[in-house]
Amino acid sequence: MALFNPNSTENNTDYGIRSWMSAGLSPKKMVLNLPYYGSAWTLKNPNENGIGAPATEQTQTLGLVYKEIKIHIDRYKDKVTYDDTYVVNYLTIGTSWIAFDDVKAIQRKVSYAEEMGLLGYYVWQVTYDDNNWVLSKTAAQGGHAIISPPPEDNRNGQKKQPYRLLVIVLPIIAAVILLLGFVIYIYYRWMRKKKSKEAWIIIFLTQLKSIN
Repeated sequence: MALFNPNSTENNTDYGIRSWMSAGLSPKKMVLNLPYYGSAWTLKNPNENGIGAPATEQTQTLGLVYKEIKIHIDRYKDKVTYDDTYVVNYLTIGTSWIAFDDVKAIQRKVSYAEEMGLLGYYVWQVTYDDNNWVLSKTAAQGGHAIISPPPEDNRNGQKKQPYRLLVIVLPIIAAVILLLGFVIYIYYRWMRKKKSKEAWIIIFLTQLKSIN
């Protein structure tokens, strides 16, 4: 979903976040999603391919990972457009219209999370990044775009809250947990074998002593 949408008061991320804040939810309880994948639609007319162009259907949502999109762009020199109004990148391949977040979009969204005083942001998912980890490095460095704080903060005389940026990398956490589990399992097996060997030695010595 686009961060902003000048043609719609509801169909954008900013509207959703401000709605939660207006309902009383603290921004410190919200995080912003940074998707490392794209979404594709089939255009009715390939020559009409700007944002909001008529499309017959959404053909793909989670299958277009950023890494594969970048490989296609580098290989076929696709023309990529970044729209700062909506904060999204897009390109057209035949009748397919593909929207995704590249470096500029990530910078803008991270900056937005900072200025809105959100708890932070997370990515889904880090393994979808390219081989140079360009999106993750951009997210870790923070945003550079300047975005004004929400008008509600100024009217109420609230000070801009300090922010903490969190990049929640679920696949890495899961891998660490699995690795620890594997190490514990190996250690447990080793201890069982060790105890079994010690028990066998004790039995052998006991029998040997009884014979003597």
